[in-house]
Amino acid sequence: MFNRCVDLCYLTALATVGFRLRQDRTMWWGSYLVLWFCVLKSATGQIVDIGMHVWQYGLPQFFEKWRTPWNVTVFPAEAFVLVSLFVLLWDSQPSDDPDVEPVFLKRHPVWLAYVCGAKWFEFLASCLCIRSLGIHVLPAVNAMFSKESVWFLVFVLFCVGADFGDYYMFPIPENYKIGRGTHGWGTMFANEGWREFLFGVMKIFRLDIMGDFDLWELQGLDPEIKTTAEWDTSKLRNDTEVAYMDEPHIPMPYRRWHYGIRAFFIFSCILIHLMIMNVYIGLLTKIYEKRASKKRQLLAEFRMVFALKQLHCRLPVAELRKRLGIAPREERSGVWISYDPELFRNESHGQSGRGQISDPEDEEGLHFY
Repeated sequence: MFNRCVDLCYLTALATVGFRLRQDRTMWWGSYLVLWFCVLKSATGQIVDIGMHVWQYGLPQFFEKWRTPWNVTVFPAEAFVLVSLFVLLWDSQPSDDPDVEPVFLKRHPVWLAYVCGAKWFEFLASCLCIRSLGIHVLPAVNAMFSKESVWFLVFVLFCVGADFGDYYMFPIPENYKIGRGTHGWGTMFANEGWREFLFGVMKIFRLDIMGDFDLWELQGLDPEIKTTAEWDTSKLRNDTEVAYMDEPHIPMPYRRWHYGIRAFFIFSCILIHLMIMNVYIGLLTKIYEKRASKKRQLLAEFRMVFALKQLHCRLPVAELRKRLGIAPREERSGVWISYDPELFRNESHGQSGRGQISDPEDEEGLHFY
């Protein structure tokens, strides 16, 4: 509970930084001190957790014990937040002078947004320990991060990449800018040419994943506004039509790929957006139903991860008490975290009878904890 309150203070302080950034002002001193406290607390927790893993299991077995899907997923987000906020707080000290602007944040506004998003991800993931929330949401999260889902998502992204490679073969001018007399792959990104490259990537991503498309935009053209009356507002009445949106005129060389773009759109929409994406939705549905039958087990195991972190944080204090003679010295001992399988029941389709808590075919499955 204390950690969740600290995370809320963390997010509130980040929100105040964004509020002050909109006013071209530096952060408040209160937000500055709260962020420093949260950064130091998070860094200390990560160091203690990793250090206790090494101390308990030894360096050769450290990666085997620590490298769980939960740590592999959350640790990069935590490390990104810590490093980013350390640089931010070191370079952007608060000031009461209204003329002092947050130079670093104005130069890198996207950085703060990503830091806030990563912290929200950590906070929401930790809230899954709450029984009323985790018992219903954890099966869905576990299904999203299952091995079958992850590999199929990788396949979908490869399909989108292949579709973009096909689309990039059309010589549409707005998708690339190469100066006259320049050669080589480096010219693709020269003079901010990467903006046009990314613009083409986003068009294919919208088409394949979101189903959001504009045929004229795919072809590299924009709709035209054609006037039907004078633009003199002094002579016009209300609701008078002065122009309308019409299909653009197709000049050369756009005519060369006019019908080719339409055939490309049909095949991409049917194969990727309709067929592959719906297969992925069906796969997630099947995995979710399978995980939902073990939701109590998933919640118990997810809570054990956080219980283990709390025990690791107490180990340095216990060791210090032993060395000071406050607690009796003992041989190194371990703690087993276990549960009674009989406490879990088969909850699928409203059944209340006792059943198996794990699927033998899924023992090697990827779990998000």
